[in-house]
Amino acid sequence: MVGGRSGSSDDGPVNLPPLADLSYAHGDVGDHPGGGHCLSIDRDSSDGWFELLDQYYRALSSEIEASSRDENGWARTLPVIYYAHHTCEVALKAAICHWTATTAKGHGLRVLYDQLAGIPGADQRVTEEAQWIDRFLAEMEKLTVDGSSLRYPDARDDPSVELCCVNLMRLGHAVGAFVTLVLPDRGEVTDRY
Repeated sequence: MVGGRSGSSDDGPVNLPPLADLSYAHGDVGDHPGGGHCLSIDRDSSDGWFELLDQYYRALSSEIEASSRDENGWARTLPVIYYAHHTCEVALKAAICHWTATTAKGHGLRVLYDQLAGIPGADQRVTEEAQWIDRFLAEMEKLTVDGSSLRYPDARDDPSVELCCVNLMRLGHAVGAFVTLVLPDRGEVTDRY
């Protein structure tokens, strides 16, 4: 169990987990008991965006894979959609940074894509790919306008008003295709995404 009230009873104290090994400072010696995972990404170039993209894409893939094995996989739907949107957002920002050496602002996928498409030399997609991207962005906008709308129960943009379910596996494949299409060196990333 992650977090929660493990080992507690209705009339007894909560068994709280230790906080000593929650994180580690630079220079800590040892093996980082409990499995330390690196926080570092390159902060001085577009490489950091690609490193961040890799982490979000892996998290998205892991959640989708876990949902397919879990009888309660439906409980992962909103986090998967958030990861899907954020993965696409980071991919667009990575590509924009690659071409302009600046960081794009905002969370709207269509706005970011239009910004990327307006960069001379960056739009390398053929007509069929551009049409697919347009349809993909429309589908993503049905799920979440900005990625944040799914993070809170009182959000104004609720996809469940119009939609019943999401095919998470197909969403993951579509995100992988989108990422491959928008990244600058498509040959290098095709196998990963």
